[in-house]
Amino acid sequence: EASGARQVDGTYCWQRLLAYVAPMQPTPWGRRPPSFPACLPERPVQIEDRALTLEQLRGVCDFVKRLCKTEMLTYGASPHNDRLRRTGKSIKWTQVTQHEICSELIKKVIPRKHACSWMELVSQGRPQPGTFFCSHSWGESFRDFMATIERHARQQSHLRSLTYWICVYANNQWQLELGEHLADSPFFAALGKARALLVMLDKHAEVLKRIWCVFEMSTAVLNKKLSMQFWSPLGQVGTPLVTSGPIVQALEGMSVSVAQATNPVDKRQILNHLAGKPEMTGIVGEGSSKSLDPSLPEGDYEQRLLREHKPHFAQLDDSIKKASLAMLPCCVHEFSETQPRCRLEDPVMRGITLEQFRTFVMKCRQQSSLVEQTICKPWSGVFVDDVVDQVIKPWTAAGRCSLVEMFANGPQKPGTYFCFGFGTPFEEFVHAVEWHAESRLLAPDSALWIDAFSLNHHDDDEIYANTGVEESAYVRVIKVASAFV
Repeated sequence: EASGARQVDGTYCWQRLLAYVAPMQPTPWGRRPPSFPACLPERPVQIEDRALTLEQLRGVCDFVKRLCKTEMLTYGASPHNDRLRRTGKSIKWTQVTQHEICSELIKKVIPRKHACSWMELVSQGRPQPGTFFCSHSWGESFRDFMATIERHARQQSHLRSLTYWICVYANNQWQLELGEHLADSPFFAALGKARALLVMLDKHAEVLKRIWCVFEMSTAVLNKKLSMQFWSPLGQVGTPLVTSGPIVQALEGMSVSVAQATNPVDKRQILNHLAGKPEMTGIVGEGSSKSLDPSLPEGDYEQRLLREHKPHFAQLDDSIKKASLAMLPCCVHEFSETQPRCRLEDPVMRGITLEQFRTFVMKCRQQSSLVEQTICKPWSGVFVDDVVDQVIKPWTAAGRCSLVEMFANGPQKPGTYFCFGFGTPFEEFVHAVEWHAESRLLAPDSALWIDAFSLNHHDDDEIYANTGVEESAYVRVIKVASAFV
């Protein structure tokens, strides 16, 4: 308010705001507000040399945090934001993505008539080759993205020399040039200089569904000198906290066939490249005027390409899976669907490990269509009690035992007791468990006491605590567990 930057329509004049803020708090470009075009380099930095240092990335992170905290970062007008009814609303730090950073920060600070990349602004025109190339989804939470960067950085030496090539900050967002052919693209050029490709995995592994990211991974598969590493906010895949769960399951099910692109021309061109066909097949025009050949409708051509070259795409899927899962410990998540693996008389000792929980969830999802038919609900509307009635009780009927006894080889003392209602949507409950596991950095062998899984639904005494409240498993497990959620 003191800067006089707020305008009649509620938005801000960024140049006036930056001039007021810069002397008082750290900004990514220093103590003085950027003055265009004086702050720009005489010559553009080569695209492959536009990486950010760890310090510069942290500068972006701190600045975005402050903008979110002061509610100065808001959703801009767009059909997507209008549809979600969030245009003009403040963006929360936990929800900001690279999309908002590009549209509401980079394009607000850097004017169109003096277009340059963010990297050229904050580096004052000094070339910074990328040590690591980050392959990521723009839709990933920026908070998670930075948590992954920090996890990776902790494992490196010489932090001052660490640099990360990230397309959002390396490309000139006002004048995006991807090249005529993929070999001319900035991604290909930057990969050629990087030491390693970092595949940045969020909770939903969205990066595996983006065709440009698949192109980057395929380039790493073919380039034996370029190592490919898979990282998440919890660390590298295969380290103790990332040996199971949604990220690992997504990697196991990875398929090029589901990858998408914002621009359908990009998707067709990359699929052609991956299939070994001339890149421009089914594409007309050149440069920014490229479009799909009207005689080859969008979708039909791509599906035919995927069918005709199925073995080739399957081989690429397998190569990426092999690289991503190479560090996982060799173990089999055994589960008996007929008889219990052990008998645990005391229900308190029937904690279900995170790994067992995840295996069960995966099996539920595999049977989701059967459950939907039985209870006439879409999977998104299935509650925990539906899963108990339609999945757990039938699976444990022959052994008349709890679900945990179908997994466990012996007692599993719980560290956490989860208290919840059986009317909770099952997928929401699963997400809650995963968020909790992440926040507490729980290892896959951490045991949780969840009555739906820990109690024997064929024994009324256990279910209804007929032995008395004080003697019931519900009360006794609270005295054993170290956390109550």
